[in-house]
Amino acid sequence: MKKPNYTIDLHCHTNRSDGADTPKELVDQAAEAGMKVIAITDHDVRPVKTIDGMDAVEYAASKGVVLLRGIEISCQTTVEDCHIVCFGCDWNDPFFEELECRVVQTKIKSYQELIERLNAAGYKISWEEVLENDGNPVEEEQIQKKMIFELLSRKGYFPSWSEAKIMVKQAPEFGVQREKPDPLEVIREAHRCGGVAIMAHPYLINEPVSLPEREISREEYIRRLIEGGLDGIEACYSYEKTSYAGSMAAEAIELEVRSRYGNSVRLISGGSDYHADAKKGAKSPRLLGECGLTHEEFFRNPVFRGLVADIGRVLNLKLIAVECRKNVLRMIRAGGHGHVGGALSAMDIVTALYFDKMNVSPEEADHPDRDRFLLSAGHKCLAQYAALAEKGYFAKEVMDTYGALGSKIPGHPDMHKLPGVEANTGALGHGLSIAAGMAMAAKLERRRYKVYAICGDGELPEGVMSKDVILRLIGDLGADGATYRALEFTGSAVKNMSIASRTTMANMAIEAGAKCALFTPDEKTAEYCEIELNDYQKSLKGDEDAKYLRTITYRAEDFVPVMACPSQVDKIRDTSVLEGTPIDQVFIGSCTNGRLEDLQAAAEVLKGKKVADYVKLIVTPASRKIYLQASKMGILDTLAEAGAMITHPGCGLCCGRAGGILSDGERVVATNNRNFLGRMGTSKVEIYLASPKTAAACAVAGKIVTPEV
Repeated sequence: MKKPNYTIDLHCHTNRSDGADTPKELVDQAAEAGMKVIAITDHDVRPVKTIDGMDAVEYAASKGVVLLRGIEISCQTTVEDCHIVCFGCDWNDPFFEELECRVVQTKIKSYQELIERLNAAGYKISWEEVLENDGNPVEEEQIQKKMIFELLSRKGYFPSWSEAKIMVKQAPEFGVQREKPDPLEVIREAHRCGGVAIMAHPYLINEPVSLPEREISREEYIRRLIEGGLDGIEACYSYEKTSYAGSMAAEAIELEVRSRYGNSVRLISGGSDYHADAKKGAKSPRLLGECGLTHEEFFRNPVFRGLVADIGRVLNLKLIAVECRKNVLRMIRAGGHGHVGGALSAMDIVTALYFDKMNVSPEEADHPDRDRFLLSAGHKCLAQYAALAEKGYFAKEVMDTYGALGSKIPGHPDMHKLPGVEANTGALGHGLSIAAGMAMAAKLERRRYKVYAICGDGELPEGVMSKDVILRLIGDLGADGATYRALEFTGSAVKNMSIASRTTMANMAIEAGAKCALFTPDEKTAEYCEIELNDYQKSLKGDEDAKYLRTITYRAEDFVPVMACPSQVDKIRDTSVLEGTPIDQVFIGSCTNGRLEDLQAAAEVLKGKKVADYVKLIVTPASRKIYLQASKMGILDTLAEAGAMITHPGCGLCCGRAGGILSDGERVVATNNRNFLGRMGTSKVEIYLASPKTAAACAVAGKIVTPEV
């Protein structure tokens, strides 16, 4: 799929009307093409409800796409190509049900009559051939007029379906009309049902417009609809790929529509009118996103925003956060440095503040009542720069100057260089005290602005996983340091961990002799267990006055990749001091690190790379479920392409039960929980325990290395 010019496409069709893609295929195509909002507007049928057994909107959301459900209604028999697109309506309203039935009945009757007239004129086609639809059979209820034109083209009567359409349209003997609703009726009913009405491809309407009483200009006709309550008009449209018979270029039409009607309607829309033409052999197929709206145009308009409000503003914020993360990576690439981990991990919070919570504006960057935002740890400035760029505080081209001498966006935020930056902060966390002072000033001066500060806490550095955390703890406690005791893990770093990461730590607690490992139940726990936490479960946390035998406190940012060296699980060394040690084999799997998250982390390291010569990489998913998930997501393909041997799920090599068992003198880097003598082969095998990221990096290098960040 070609990269779209627009991320919002509000005019698309599936095989529920005259398109060639299924709704699932269309949404999948949109996701692949990087679309943000896609509208399915099938002709004269109520919007699709489900895709692949899921709610259609939810399915699209799972692919990172906002799906806007709509309908394109063919209106007024005397005016060809007067189509009204409706969004946001109550689709269960009797009007749409009756319309659907009425349209189907009259459509079938009129199309059958058209075929009879075509046959009489020498164009030999049949109703059955139309229904066959070039190998994609449709029911009578699904037939579209375009299918007749396409059949005429396939039989060689015309070079293309559009030329067939023009011929039929211009020949009086083929002027078979079907019952269509009046556009003013459609507009009224759309409003009554809580929705909006937008005129599609206005310049496909002939100039002048022939009405029963008289001829009027196209502009006058459109003005009548606007006076009747029309909410919007489609400006950006792929005219050159349709039956448009005029001489204006699509860009000129767009400019004319915007200038003529932009101040008269609430919505200026755009869409490709995508039909998956390529599947039908079109020489110039319409493509998703080649016409439409920009992200800013769509979400800047309160009516459009309202149409997707039921999908949730969170989804919109996620889409913005994705763009902000792209901005972070763009700056990292330009400058060649930066604290990418902290910036990316804070991005959701920063996005929510700038685009949902805070009263800020680039046009009034110095407004006395603006809300204030500070990074207590200024080295995460990339997150703030990314949001400010997306918000419009500075041109995105400036991001390519990140860290350069004289740049507006240096390595730490500078209030004297960039509007929107409230204070100069660095790595010492003094932004919190500045924020507290600002908040006190607001109170003393009776100002209404709010102050937000993000403190750097709980972030593991890039390349570090929970396996490194638990190995470090075991090294500090000793293999018997928690014998017959419980380990309780708390703090922001633990709270930020996934359930899979916490499970790794719980799994290895026994390696310090512990009877169990405890984590406070939270929303992640509830989501994983598919339950709602009750009051008792929410109360399961350490008491404020609890007395512990020993408390060990770590700073998350101080962790580095580590390994447990042969043949003691508590013999912990920084990976950096072991670099260069040659290896023979790498094993990624086991109950400790064979989960989906672990395989994904390894795949990210291995993507586009190859396992070193004379090194064997064995990957064993922990369960059949994980195996299938990793396969579906393409993770196993990435691992296999890198040279990994993927086994059936289970314990595998971890306890010496499957292929890859090592012999005397061989050395392995493994993600197991144990490195006892004889565990993975003979007693003369050296086993180094590491995280999946470290293990994957070692497989590529053919020796022990620290994973790149």
